[in-house]
Amino acid sequence: MENHFFYALALPAEVKEEIGRRMEIMQSSLPFKKWVYPEDTHITLAFLGHAENVMLNASLEMAEARLSGFAAFPMEINVIGTFGSRVFWAGLKHEEMLGKIRDTVYHICCEAGFQLEKRPFSPHITLARNWEGKEPLSTIQLMENDLFAQEPLKFEAKKVVLYKTRVGKVPKYESAHTFYLSGE
Repeated sequence: MENHFFYALALPAEVKEEIGRRMEIMQSSLPFKKWVYPEDTHITLAFLGHAENVMLNASLEMAEARLSGFAAFPMEINVIGTFGSRVFWAGLKHEEMLGKIRDTVYHICCEAGFQLEKRPFSPHITLARNWEGKEPLSTIQLMENDLFAQEPLKFEAKKVVLYKTRVGKVPKYESAHTFYLSGE
């Protein structure tokens, strides 16, 4: 089985732990088939899929140069939602800097030769997949279980990571390269 790669905004360890704690609470009333391992939570910036070394290395070199000018910035997880009945996610308060970093990473990957999805960027943190409730998931259920709206989770975004998938392993994603946002 081949490895897949993606660029993501990494979440600090303490944020992943808190997300895990909140997911544990929500699992009892929101029956999704597969919950994400807390260590695997992240904000995807660009999914590359299978990556040829030449293209991957080109993207890494460009990312090293272009991401070095970005400084760490505040983020806030403040809502939950779904993409149909398939993906359950935590959403983020709009932060302009996240969009700028995503656009930079997206253009780097395209310049390196990757064919990326063209749909609009919808920043989120996947929490679970595949609703298994007897009835469709309702807006009321989401509102009643929204631990992030009740108590937003704030953190500082400090790094972009190139992750590699590890099929069949936990955690599923392994850091292949890290870019620190220092603004220097």
